[in-house]
Amino acid sequence: MAGFPIPRRTGEPPVVTGPSPHEQVTQTAPLELQERMVALAGTLPGVEVGRSYVDVEGSRAFHLSPALARGPREAFLAGTEFAHIHPCYDGSLHLALPDPTARVVADAGWGDRHPDTGLLLVYGPRDRIEAELIWRLLRMSYRYAVGTPEQAERWD
Repeated sequence: MAGFPIPRRTGEPPVVTGPSPHEQVTQTAPLELQERMVALAGTLPGVEVGRSYVDVEGSRAFHLSPALARGPREAFLAGTEFAHIHPCYDGSLHLALPDPTARVVADAGWGDRHPDTGLLLVYGPRDRIEAELIWRLLRMSYRYAVGTPEQAERWD
């Protein structure tokens, strides 16, 4: 089992649709926090923000430079896309994490596993504290994609 100190998410979980599209429809993340996630992701070395290969129009994907994409196939949603954020009407993210880590995140109430693929949908942040936690999860996904799975659970 993953050994990082993720707190339990407070309150009721948002309503989620799926399997296609797999989206959050209540408790939408404020636009400023969505933009913060995109801006922060764009600061990761070798990451380019662009169109998603696998999700609805308007989703913004985080693509890793092919030279850095040394993680296992499971570390990517498609191509070198390791995560994406849904359009502004939603604000949740799909991201790749090692399966034990994804289970811990979902069990702590921060996300929902896709009913068909098991891919993790992480709920959009409701406030700046939640945004910091989700930024940590996004960095974990990044480390998984660059091929450092032993560091994917590092909680920093």
